[in-house]
Amino acid sequence: MVKNLTVKFVEEAYTIGLQPHLIKEGKKICENQYQVLQSRPDFLKLLIDFQNTLPDAASHQALTSFFAAVITSNVEWASKRTVELVTFGALFHDIGKLKLPHEIRNLKTEDMTKEQLKLYKQHPLFGMEMLSRCSGITEPILQIVYQHHEYVNGEGFPNGLKSNRIYPLAQIVALADEFAKFLETHKEPPIKVLEHFVMNRNNILRFDPTAVKSLLLSFQNRRK
Repeated sequence: MVKNLTVKFVEEAYTIGLQPHLIKEGKKICENQYQVLQSRPDFLKLLIDFQNTLPDAASHQALTSFFAAVITSNVEWASKRTVELVTFGALFHDIGKLKLPHEIRNLKTEDMTKEQLKLYKQHPLFGMEMLSRCSGITEPILQIVYQHHEYVNGEGFPNGLKSNRIYPLAQIVALADEFAKFLETHKEPPIKVLEHFVMNRNNILRFDPTAVKSLLLSFQNRRK
C-alpha cells in the first residue's frame, strides 16, 4: 500500500510545492496504517481484492488517503487520532465498487446509462455495509465511506446532504478524492493542478471552505 503512494509523485510534490514536513508526516501516517493492516487480515483481504479487481482505483484510494492526511494535518481542530481516522477511511472510501457489476466498474459516469448511474451512486452504501461486517470497525470510518461523495451544496450522493449535515471527516475525504482525480487527469505538477482546481468555481461551491483552505495551506511557492 505504501508503494501505491508512488514515490515518484511524492518526490515531485516535495520539489514543486507541497510543504516538506507534510510529505514526511503523510508518509509516516500511511506507513502506520500499513502496520495496522498487517495485523488485520480481514481489512487486508478487502484491499487485496480491490487491488486485484480494480488496480487503478486502488492506486487512487492510496493517493486520496495521502492527501486526506495532508489536508487534515492543516485543520486546527484535528488531533493525531483524527488524522488517523481520516487516512484509514480514505484508504477504503471506494471499497464498495467491488459490489458493482463488472460492466460498469471502469466506466466513466458520463458514459453510464441512467440505470447504471443510479447503481453506481450506491457504492458508498455498499462500502459501508461491507466494512460494517468487519470486527472493530468504528462509526467514523463507516461515515467517511458512506458520505465521501456528499457535497456541501447538496449535489452529492447517495443522500444529497448539505453543509453541516455532512460528517466533517467525510468532507475532507471528498475534497482529497476530487483533488487526487485532478492530479491523475491533468498530469501536471501538483502546484499547477492546484491552480486549475481552485479556479473551478464549482469546486469552491462543492467543498467545505475550511478543507479547501487547508489544502491551499499545504502548498508553498518555493521559487524565489
